[in-house]
Amino acid sequence: MTASGNPADWANESHAAGQTAWIDNGGVLDDAYYNTQIQVVDKRLALAGLRLAALLEDVFGGQPTQGSTTRKLRLRPDASRAHKAIETIQKGATVTLLEANKTNNYYHVTAADGKAGWILAKYVKLQ
Repeated sequence: MTASGNPADWANESHAAGQTAWIDNGGVLDDAYYNTQIQVVDKRLALAGLRLAALLEDVFGGQPTQGSTTRKLRLRPDASRAHKAIETIQKGATVTLLEANKTNNYYHVTAADGKAGWILAKYVKLQ
């Protein structure tokens, strides 16, 4: 099951699925009908979830994942100055963001040597 197509395609698919489930006035809605149609409903809901996830990824997934330091920074074990630095990251070094959002004005990053920690966000130029 894939989330391909566009909203017009999705509407047409749902319309076609609805036509096969149509019951005329006076038709019988019994267990057999339910057991057949619930499979269609389950499939349509699963596709809707995949398509929503794909749309959200398009909207929010393009956030920067790397940055470069604009000065020498201390890589810290948490988003504060409360603990001793893990190491110093040199100016111009590339870091990988582990989280897109800042915490207490720090980015959670991985340094080039693989060590993870927190650096002051104001000294990181996102790429």
